[in-house]
Amino acid sequence: MIALPPAPTGADLVAAIRARSAETGIAVSRLVLQLSPYPNKWLTQTECAAVPKPHTIERVRALLAGEPVPPPPSNNFQASLARTADREALEAADRRAQALRCSTVKHPITLDRPKPQPIAIYDLDRRPRAVSRDPCFRCQVRGDLGCAHQLPFELEAQVA
Repeated sequence: MIALPPAPTGADLVAAIRARSAETGIAVSRLVLQLSPYPNKWLTQTECAAVPKPHTIERVRALLAGEPVPPPPSNNFQASLARTADREALEAADRRAQALRCSTVKHPITLDRPKPQPIAIYDLDRRPRAVSRDPCFRCQVRGDLGCAHQLPFELEAQVA
């Protein structure tokens, strides 16, 4: 039986697996297939790890002891996010119900407000307004048409 140090590095794990392979006569990649479907990649990445994850160490210990290797932890983070979202929605509903029970206001203000009016596109446009119908000095587009450099010329804008 091959023993691992108390806090093994990735290189220690790979060396122990190679020693187990030599001891049993089974190829290293065949042994590592129990840990990962990509044994060479797993060996390379694990060997570089300074501090392997605890579940990786436990899986290698089981492999070295000849016991069944436990499955890797789930990496389905989306399922955990969904559970978190469901839990947060339930907690929010509970907080709303608690607030309604403890509320002293008999007629709360409705939260339905009218939508704000859309802002005119010219209010957001930072281009300067054309001073006359003369063409733009950059692209030679007529001033009353407007271009990428200036807003269209308006006679009313000059009078006002």
